[in-house]
Amino acid sequence: MLYRDLNCDGVLNGKEAAATISNMNFGVSAGEQFCLINKVFAASNLPQGARYRATTQATFTYAGGTASPLTLITHDMSIVGGKVSPSLPQTTTNPVTEEVGESRLVLRKTVENMSQGGGETVTSNQAKPGDFLVYRVYYRNAGTGPITDLKVNDTVPDFTHYVLDSAKCVSEPAGLSCTPTINGPYLKWLFTGSLLGGAQGSVSYEVMVDK
Repeated sequence: MLYRDLNCDGVLNGKEAAATISNMNFGVSAGEQFCLINKVFAASNLPQGARYRATTQATFTYAGGTASPLTLITHDMSIVGGKVSPSLPQTTTNPVTEEVGESRLVLRKTVENMSQGGGETVTSNQAKPGDFLVYRVYYRNAGTGPITDLKVNDTVPDFTHYVLDSAKCVSEPAGLSCTPTINGPYLKWLFTGSLLGGAQGSVSYEVMVDK
């Protein structure tokens, strides 16, 4: 389900959740941001690791017809993860036969143009051919129980290419170790250990805009 994020804060709040959008026309002025939230629902019986790739396409038609329409496409990959382990230990009076509760993992992605400066942003950035961009993904356990099967996945954006050996585990909380793996345009950070309640960290990678 696709929603318009009116204040571009990355959170579906207020009247933003009142209606979904699809195949609709919007007016956008020069320099204006137009932000979207893609909400994905997963059935409870889906296996861990199941993937869903959402493709969003936007076509810009310029007023006056002086320039040809421009179409931009973005791909987002959603992957089914495991459930959060119970926060209470298993005892004879508190038996635990399976994991309970929903995932408490919170992800936030930013981009920074290292060639032009301007700082890190979570909404949008500008780039030209040959510019180098750094993408950072911040992860946080907003729950109380540990997450024991953490994985972070991303896809190199269209019209860019991955900079060799740039995928890094920037910060790792205590009790967690991270290893990046690359398979074409797909990036994955695998973790061993547990992400405890309230703990957080980040990973990053770099791309160059195609010339």
